[in-house]
Amino acid sequence: KNSTNELPMIDLQEVLGFVQKIHESGYETEPLPRVAKSTGYAHATSTPFYRRMLAGRLFKLLSPQGAELTKLALDSFKPDTEEAKSKALGDAVAGIPGYAELIEKYDGKRLNAEILSNSIARKFELGDACAAICAKTFIQSLKFAGFLDGDNTLIGPGRGKKTFTSALASSFPDQALP
Repeated sequence: KNSTNELPMIDLQEVLGFVQKIHESGYETEPLPRVAKSTGYAHATSTPFYRRMLAGRLFKLLSPQGAELTKLALDSFKPDTEEAKSKALGDAVAGIPGYAELIEKYDGKRLNAEILSNSIARKFELGDACAAICAKTFIQSLKFAGFLDGDNTLIGPGRGKKTFTSALASSFPDQALP
């Protein structure tokens, strides 16, 4: 397959910018064709717009229908506490089932884009080009959320060498994690 609806093909930072445009334009409750035009896309059916909407939904920044923003989106770019933004970014990344599986598999390990791409291609039955985009998107999203150290090792943000899963467990003690 050359595309997927299980993993984002647009990274978290870019999707947050897209979601912020929707919010700033005031078109959150408008029909998708108007949302597309307000964010610079000719049609709601265009591939770039569709991929951004899908990624926004996968990251749980947009509601399942339409373009309404979630609390997670607002916490990401308009946090009301010091911890809200980092928690929201972590929740956005860890909330995608495919990402949760990858996080569990690579927790505490240095990420290699080629190996990750091969893993994604096999697990999600994707073509090499699509898997490479998904791997790059995963790495960029983790980096933006602060879950990679300087050598691309998957860790919790600002928590020394704790792994991603242990860092999330200490942040969310009442929730079951991958």
